[in-house]
Amino acid sequence: MRQGVAVSDFTFGHAEFFEKEAYPAFEKFWKVGNRLLDALNAFTLNVGKPKERYHLFIRNLCMMTGLSLADVALLVGNGCGIAALKIARTALESAINAEYLRLYPAEDKDFFNWGIVEQHRKLEYTRANMPAEFTKFSREMVESTQKLYQAVRPTFFLPNSTKMRRTWCKLNLRERAEKTGFIDMYSAFYVLASELSHGSFGGIAQHVESFVGDNWQPAIQPSMTGCSVALNAAHYCTFRASLTLVQMNDVDSTPSIHELKKDYDDAWN
Repeated sequence: MRQGVAVSDFTFGHAEFFEKEAYPAFEKFWKVGNRLLDALNAFTLNVGKPKERYHLFIRNLCMMTGLSLADVALLVGNGCGIAALKIARTALESAINAEYLRLYPAEDKDFFNWGIVEQHRKLEYTRANMPAEFTKFSREMVESTQKLYQAVRPTFFLPNSTKMRRTWCKLNLRERAEKTGFIDMYSAFYVLASELSHGSFGGIAQHVESFVGDNWQPAIQPSMTGCSVALNAAHYCTFRASLTLVQMNDVDSTPSIHELKKDYDDAWN
């Protein structure tokens, strides 16, 4: 069997690794993963105009969660578990935010307005660091962004301060995880994935696959390192995203949400 496609010094795909290691290790997931993605897609693709604005935000966050699962599965199948962990972290954040907005729909205003803050920051970065690109922006767009930013900025001030908080929500991600029933997954997984993203000592340690004498050997692709944790987390988050959509729409999924929960439990328990 061919070991991927080689282009110059790069190899794309590790078919032999998938056949001999990744598929046997996660056979139960490979048999049910598409059922979950199909159920999620039925709620998010070509489904018409949402009833409420926050429904649109939730729909897109859940769709992003499912896309992350597809990415994670591709990486795991090719022995890129460390990279998969980083994407699974994104899936967790998206799934938490989706469920949080379902439970607290009034906060969709801050969720939307934070986009104006982000747009303003990008605009100011371009003004300061890419002046040639900045001149391509229309005066109307720049003035509109500035006006909108000044209007929403005070709503993000910290208590008794004119300094802005760091994110759209008054609660940090851990607090949102507690509110939404994600705290077990957050506690078990998020810190590990964050270490990788932040390049801390803990992140370095997670790259260790084996020791030879006094030296540690990093996990070079293809490797099983990180694969199980990443795939489990992304699978769980996508199941929870589907549950959020079921509860938001008050319509069961196909397959049913109970079947999808059983698929997850059978794959990982």
